[in-house]
Amino acid sequence: MKKKIIIPVIFILISTVILNAHKPNVAHFKFQKNEKNIEVIAELPWTFRLALIKEFPYLKNNESDEEFEVAIFAYFRSNIKINGNGQILKLSEVSELEQEHSFSVSYKLIFQSHKHFDKLKIVNTCLFELSSNQKNENIYVSTDNVELNITTDKLNSGFHINNLQ
Repeated sequence: MKKKIIIPVIFILISTVILNAHKPNVAHFKFQKNEKNIEVIAELPWTFRLALIKEFPYLKNNESDEEFEVAIFAYFRSNIKINGNGQILKLSEVSELEQEHSFSVSYKLIFQSHKHFDKLKIVNTCLFELSSNQKNENIYVSTDNVELNITTDKLNSGFHINNLQ
């Protein structure tokens, strides 16, 4: 009798922990300005694959790594826009990072930035096509390691950073 009660309780506890730890409608982004570029670390939930397929339907039955890589680059180029002093920065590199677990996927993005900017406008619409309550938790780290936390969603997809260090 005790085994019949314990197994469902353990299952419910484990499920609750997993679902709360890996919310499919929250993604995390860290933007850091370096001398020559802006580096973005993007940690996306497992639903990122669904967003890619929605944006690029030909991927649904595709198993080609190369076509997924091209689509991933195009997806980030379309959904993360960085504007420095009125100039749109070009996405030059996307590389997948090692994963700690299978509930998410992480990428490093490099945006070319050869000039000094005292103003940035960042628009982040990643995964907005999947859910009306998608939230992107963004952290901007200045050159003197001051962190600014900003959440973007469908109503407020961008943010400004002035007086950059």
